Amino acid sequence: MKETAYRIYDSEEKKMYDVDRLDFNEEGEVIGIGHSRWSYALSEDKKNLMQCIGRVDVRGKRIFENDIVRTIQLPMTSVPTALCWGVVEYDTDACAYIARPTYGSDFLGSFTIQLQYVEVIGNIYENPELLTNSEVLNYD
Repeated sequence: MKETAYRIYDSEEKKMYDVDRLDFNEEGEVIGIGHSRWSYALSEDKKNLMQCIGRVDVRGKRIFENDIVRTIQLPMTSVPTALCWGVVEYDTDACAYIARPTYGSDFLGSFTIQLQYVEVIGNIYENPELLTNSEVLNYD
């Protein structure tokens, strides 16, 4: 069974919180979220609610929407090498979660990254500098 998990980034407190309760209105829209220690009415921060995509990265970390991931070279060599990085998002045309490359290559910009070969290195809220920093390709 697919894991269902959510988190939200509070842009005022600049913190990420796990979510264990979603509140819906009669139209099925999420109007509030909660945790055992707090609750939160959704308004402007609705866009900061992220769903776990039901997959884990190569190190076993859960992957969420808006995570920044880097690919690693397939295990053809003994030394893992990062190849590119991107942001995890849902592609409605493909009906699938993908990672869109963010490093500005016109050639690879239209390709997607296979999520089974990625490592989560951050997210767009807590680590926006990773979107433009080619140092993330240094594998350590």
